[in-house]
Amino acid sequence: MFKLLRKPINLLLTGSISIIFAACYGTPVELQYSKTVRAEDDNSNPIEGLKVSLYENDTKIDIAHTDADGEVVFSDVLESEEKDYSIFVEDIDLDLNGSFEFQNVDIVSSENFYEVILNEK
Repeated sequence: MFKLLRKPINLLLTGSISIIFAACYGTPVELQYSKTVRAEDDNSNPIEGLKVSLYENDTKIDIAHTDADGEVVFSDVLESEEKDYSIFVEDIDLDLNGSFEFQNVDIVSSENFYEVILNEK
């Protein structure tokens, strides 16, 4: 009888020890978030057509352009304690929607919405 139960008991004990070890010592966790950036001028008007670059530890990982609402969404941003993120917003369409100075913003991991106010040149 003991021989029959020996294998299931070993599996149960081995799995339990692994769970206890992970619970006590923790495991690195990377969570995925969406980050929304809204670009506005001094009068709170959205700015369309801005180039927004997302950087992870000083490496460019994504580029998007603001829509008619002045917004861009970066999906599936992995965050952990080892990663620092920033966004760089720049006007690339010359004077089509006005001429604005570039802006660099550090991203805080607990926030999912960033409002960037750009000054006209």
